[in-house]
Amino acid sequence: MGTYVKNNIGFAPQPGETEDNIPSGVYSVEEDWQGNMSLKPVKFPSDETLSLPGLPIDLVLEQTEAFWTSHERYAKYRFLHKRGFMFYGPPGCGKTCLTKILCDYVISKDGVVIIINEYTRTIRALSAIRKIESERRIMTLAEDIDSTLAKDRNVQEPAALSLYSGQESHAGVLHVATTNNPEDIADRFIKRPGRFDLVVGIHAPTAITREAYLRHVCGTEVSETKLKALVEKTEGLGLSYLKEIATSHLCLDKDLDEVTESLRKSFKTKYKGTGQTGFSVGYHFEDKEEEVAA
Repeated sequence: MGTYVKNNIGFAPQPGETEDNIPSGVYSVEEDWQGNMSLKPVKFPSDETLSLPGLPIDLVLEQTEAFWTSHERYAKYRFLHKRGFMFYGPPGCGKTCLTKILCDYVISKDGVVIIINEYTRTIRALSAIRKIESERRIMTLAEDIDSTLAKDRNVQEPAALSLYSGQESHAGVLHVATTNNPEDIADRFIKRPGRFDLVVGIHAPTAITREAYLRHVCGTEVSETKLKALVEKTEGLGLSYLKEIATSHLCLDKDLDEVTESLRKSFKTKYKGTGQTGFSVGYHFEDKEEEVAA
C-alpha cells in the first residue's frame, strides 16, 4: 500500500499520475479478491442537512473544533490526539441529522470521513492514509454500531477496541458512532472513558424541534392552527414519523387522531428510552449488569 492514485482512489502502488492528498469527502473502504484496498466515494445516507433547534449541534461542533485545534496540547502532555463521540436514542429522533451536520463540517475543513463497515479493513485503511497524510483531519463513522459489531463479535469487537483505544489508534482521528440500542453494546465501549468520550442521548424531539421540522416539510401552505395541532398531537414521536402524519392529514384528509395513533403504535423499538425529550449528555441507563471490562 502506497500513494493515493488519481482516478483510482486507491492505495495500491501503481505507475501513473499521483497526488499527495485524498479529496475531502465521504468514503467506504473496499477490498477486491486479491486483497487490494481502495477508498470508494459514497453518499451520506441522507442528503438533507437540517439544523433543528433542540439538537446538540452547537455542543458537538464546538467540541469537534476544540479537539482538532488542540493537537499541540495533546503533544505537550504526550496524549494520543484522538476523540470519540457516540449518539444513542430511538430511531428517527435526529441522530442521522446531527451526524450529517458533523460530516459536512469535517468536509468543509478539508477532512475525510470513513464509513466503517468492517473494522479490520478500516484499521488497514487508516494506517495507509496516515503514511500519506500524517496530519489530515479524519473522522470515522460507525452507524448502528451494535449491528456492525454483531456481524462477527469474535473478530469485530477486538478490532474495534484496538481502533478506538488500542495499538491501532491513530492521531488526528475523531471516531463517531450511533446506535438505537445502547443496551446491546458492551459496557467497555459505551461506559469506559477513552473510547467514546462524549456520549449524547438523542431523545424524542421537543415541541420546538417538532415545530421547526414540520415548518420545513410543510412549507408556508399549512395554517398556524393546523401546525399547532400537528405539534401537539405528535408529542413523543420521532422526526421520521412527522412527515408521514402531515402528509396523511393534510393531503389525504385522514383524521389526525387516527393517523397519529396508528403510527404511534408502530413507533416501538427494543430500545425503551428514558421518557426524556431533547438530548442529554452521558449514558444514563443503569439496568445493565455487565462489568466494565478492561
